[in-house]
Amino acid sequence: MMLSRFVQYLDILYSRHRHRAPGSLPVLLLWVTDQCNLRCRMCGDQWRIDLQHVRPLLTVAEIGRIVEGARRLKTLVVSITGGEPLLHPQIIEILNLIAHAGISANLCTNGTLLTDDLVARLAGTSLKSISISLDSPNPGDHDRIRGREGAFQAAVSGIRRLRQAMPELTVNINCTVTRKNFRDLKEMITLAAELGCAKISFAPVHTNLQHKEKPKELFEGMIFTPGELAELTRELEEAAKLAAAVGIRTSSRPFMRGIPRLYADPSPRQTCYAGYASCSISPWGDVAPCVDMVSTLNVRDQPLDEIWRSVPFQGLREEVDRCASPCWDTTNAEIAIRFSPAGLFGALGSTWRDLRTYTGSR
Repeated sequence: MMLSRFVQYLDILYSRHRHRAPGSLPVLLLWVTDQCNLRCRMCGDQWRIDLQHVRPLLTVAEIGRIVEGARRLKTLVVSITGGEPLLHPQIIEILNLIAHAGISANLCTNGTLLTDDLVARLAGTSLKSISISLDSPNPGDHDRIRGREGAFQAAVSGIRRLRQAMPELTVNINCTVTRKNFRDLKEMITLAAELGCAKISFAPVHTNLQHKEKPKELFEGMIFTPGELAELTRELEEAAKLAAAVGIRTSSRPFMRGIPRLYADPSPRQTCYAGYASCSISPWGDVAPCVDMVSTLNVRDQPLDEIWRSVPFQGLREEVDRCASPCWDTTNAEIAIRFSPAGLFGALGSTWRDLRTYTGSR
């Protein structure tokens, strides 16, 4: 298996260099709903979604056809997101569709809906990994960031239910690093260890990408000032060292070191592999290399694998080549790091561990 993965890796590397469609699509980001039960302070999805509300969401049958296209493209992981994907009334059916195609599913959720009943239903699926948003070890701070009282307790209780009902499930934490919580990162590592989580991923706040429709003034108090970046760098380094000491995986060290640079110098500094190693599908079926891109290609008109190999999608890949948007997105930047010379020669072990994390092999 490792040899086939390495061949896939080399094909993507060569395809990016030659500006052609790779033979496979390793990571598919699938938005299954535009609805959410929280109002997170750093999230611009609700503004973006307001512009699209008249469009019908993908049906389960349409998602099934997407999954079949992904199977033909040898997809390794479908990352299911939203909105809040657990609000989808047929989320169990969607997970089963992915499992029956022989693809691993990673579910990204805020964790507040992980009741006893829902966890029992998830335990009946082949879900491999789940990523739950937690932004502070302090319940009040997390609740304020996420815009709902009780969000922390609901998410932590949900993690404990998952660990009890599904001990083989890989549970990860997603933590958005802001001015409100960056001094608590070491405590977040400790919390992740106490909860039995396998990994904690740190991500910066963006005011562009999918959040670009949100008014800039509403990010007040979340974005770092130049005078805080040295302290932010120290906090991230100390968190990474603590994580290594207690056996919790984190975002890659190059990614964590790049978080302060996003605010100091936001110009792009990596070759992006969006459209080569990954692509995104909106809740309405639009297929694009990156969630930030506008695309007229839709799975309602053409199968995913045909879109992936099409001339118009290659045109979108070329837009990625020219992209100058400030970006340190967790998925795209981490993939870019893995395909850099440092990733190829210095982080193969980390790449393999990440693959195991999201395919459910701890």
